[in-house]
Amino acid sequence: MLKGTGRLALPAGVLFALVMLIGCTVSSPKLPETEKIVYFKAGDNVLLARGEKYTYSFSGASTRSLYDRWLVLKRDYGDAVRGMTVNFEANDDKVNAQYNTFIRIDRLKPGQKEILQRDYNAQPTANPQEWVVTFQASGYSGLSRNYIMDDGYVKLDPPITVSINDKTRGINPLWIPLIIPAFPFIMAYGCAKGPCV
Repeated sequence: MLKGTGRLALPAGVLFALVMLIGCTVSSPKLPETEKIVYFKAGDNVLLARGEKYTYSFSGASTRSLYDRWLVLKRDYGDAVRGMTVNFEANDDKVNAQYNTFIRIDRLKPGQKEILQRDYNAQPTANPQEWVVTFQASGYSGLSRNYIMDDGYVKLDPPITVSINDKTRGINPLWIPLIIPAFPFIMAYGCAKGPCV
């Protein structure tokens, strides 16, 4: 205690440790490294991906058109699609989603490779027989219990595993997105537009 002040004097080392502890507490990661998306909803200007604990909301005038473009890509190049990765980069409640669709160029019809480059900005990967088309959307995350479930949601069977890189966790050099089949998203869109058959 400081003489005559009635205040407690902390050694510099203790004060530094408290500041570091508070800083680490404030920036501790909120989201898991992976999340299974169990339900999906495609509205006019919103896409909702609902996991067991968190829901990810992507909205805006271009969000639905991006999803529709991806569906056209899958329709036109479905036989050549090897799979996709869904990656979320999170910073607090803000989420940037990246959908990478991997396409086998050895399965393309004449002229399709040029269309992929021109219309979808397809890029080569480390595999010389494979290209990737990337779609991105920005949105927010929140606890699933705060979102109302309605008939617009479609259950994904099997669920989609999403890789999440939470910036508050720091960059993980071993973080590798998971390759998943594209089929469940196609089913979700089909069921949202009409009855599933």
